[in-house]
Amino acid sequence: MVMFPRGHAHEVAYSKRGRAIPLESFLAQRDGVLDSNPNATTLICGQFNMDQHLALPALRALPQVVALRAGMEPGSSSLSDTLRMLRHEVETSNFGNHIVVRNLLSSLFVYFMRGWADATSPAANDWFSALRSPQMTRVLALIHEAPDRAWTLEELAKEARLSRAALARNFCALVGEPPHQYLTRWRMGIAAQLLEETELRLGEIASRVGYRSEFSFSRAFKLARGVSPIQYRRAPRRYAPAGQREPGSVPS
Repeated sequence: MVMFPRGHAHEVAYSKRGRAIPLESFLAQRDGVLDSNPNATTLICGQFNMDQHLALPALRALPQVVALRAGMEPGSSSLSDTLRMLRHEVETSNFGNHIVVRNLLSSLFVYFMRGWADATSPAANDWFSALRSPQMTRVLALIHEAPDRAWTLEELAKEARLSRAALARNFCALVGEPPHQYLTRWRMGIAAQLLEETELRLGEIASRVGYRSEFSFSRAFKLARGVSPIQYRRAPRRYAPAGQREPGSVPS
């Protein structure tokens, strides 16, 4: 399994000298789903649209290309079992395929990240290292679960059973930024999702992400995203629909 965390253009070929053709041309030569040739290789491709500001610590910790080997034997791992179910749903037309595929892709992404994190060096100082620390995991969970709370460094340190200095030092070393900078960015990510996906008023969104007034929220959002919440909501979607991005290439 291969993932491109930053969406880099790529080619897929059967050898280094193999000739690649545009994805659309490859699919047009078949039914777009399944090749009945017994010698064919099955490729399952998908994409995840995410707020890069929200996912920054994880993305920053990943290389340009992440690769894992997943066996296809039943029960060998959660990753391989999810991949087998995904292949079955893609190749077999049935009621609710798209719903099942969407949920399996989400599970696949989580299992893939777990597998990669377990395979990397536990000594690496990055966001995944933070997840191996009970204290940092506790602090991250508190921020994620209650972004509306007015967290102080002292409160977070108490929850983690660390001194304020130790929490600030360890958090910066593992996550890559101070706790309150992470909290603000997480709040703005949640706010951006609410602006895109709901019709909630700005005052309600402000309250949900820990701001007492619409004015203070709007100021913080513009500082973080470069535009006001109103401008952000009115702007075209930041994610291109599937099929409108630069296509990958597959072997001819």
